[in-house]
Amino acid sequence: MISPENVVPMVIESSARGERAFDIYSLLL
Repeated sequence: MISPENVVPMVIESSARGERAFDIYSLLL
């Protein structure tokens, strides 16, 4: 699986798009 350290920056970049970033982060939790 993807390590949290690599996911955090991905989520931040995706946050510009909106809901997808939150969905991805939620799946990890």
